[in-house]
Amino acid sequence: MRKLFISCLVGAFSLKANAAYRHFLFSPLTPINIETDVITVDDYTTSINLSASGGPNGPMWGTNLMSRCSGGSDLDSATQDKTAWLIVPKQVKVNGIQIIVDVLNNNGWFEPNQRFPSGYTGKITQKTERTLLETCWTEGDRQLVTFFWRDATVKLTIPKQKILPGSYSVLVPYYYGHEENKFTDEPAPAYDIPAKIISSGNTKGNFSVTINVTSKCNLDTSPVNLSHGLMAGRGADGNQTKSYNLNVTCTPGTSLSVKLLGSQKVSGKTDNYTKCGTGGMCELTFDNGKYNETMTVNNNKTLSIKSTYRLNDITKPVAESFEGSGVLQVQVN
Repeated sequence: MRKLFISCLVGAFSLKANAAYRHFLFSPLTPINIETDVITVDDYTTSINLSASGGPNGPMWGTNLMSRCSGGSDLDSATQDKTAWLIVPKQVKVNGIQIIVDVLNNNGWFEPNQRFPSGYTGKITQKTERTLLETCWTEGDRQLVTFFWRDATVKLTIPKQKILPGSYSVLVPYYYGHEENKFTDEPAPAYDIPAKIISSGNTKGNFSVTINVTSKCNLDTSPVNLSHGLMAGRGADGNQTKSYNLNVTCTPGTSLSVKLLGSQKVSGKTDNYTKCGTGGMCELTFDNGKYNETMTVNNNKTLSIKSTYRLNDITKPVAESFEGSGVLQVQVN
């Protein structure tokens, strides 16, 4: 006898209802005033941190910049991620000098998963709470929104000794957005939020930053005038000017590098030579014969600068009136 066995596979299937969400992006209706510090930098400074405080916090009217809704009922229980966005350009210019800008991972601000548009960076701060799904607000509507903010730390990286001493008022643009993502199962897609914040004119403001640039050393920046006077024939070769004494005052113990550079380079000669007319050249040196040296300055230092004239061809002196020029380069190490 043959028996036929029939097996029956019983499976249990569950179907998840479509996830529901309400996803909005707001900007404050009233312009926000985020305050920053006055900062002081010197020759040794390459970066400085400043505190950005006074952002929107608490109930206030906002404009709905984006509305994305799917499924669900207004009374459905939901999770809500509230996200404050702070976006800044990666660089700003001060007197033509590029300064790098960043928002630090600090005080609850951190890197989001989304990418920022080219040339921008930023951070988010976030909190999660239980709420009702509620209605789908219309894009462009004004709503009473509970904004939130934590003081942020903005870092400025300054190229060493590139900015001349003085006081500078710098406007650092920023973009602020308040995102609310309510969902019953999974958050709504939010990959494009940074671009939407930047493209909306309602979200932009400026940090007004005062940067006071000081130096460890002070010196007279007036032109240094050296005169060879009247020179005759072959005797002009080796003619030296009187030394020009330049006083430098520095914080005690400051390491200082000084260098003399000719403005019109002479082929085959060191950098301290410059062309002086068609028949000769001028060699710029300090009184010790050097043109490039490093020293430690304790309060005061006198730099004695002179020029020595050299004929291009000692057998063929040229009768002429000439002017030459050079640069004294001073760097605090």
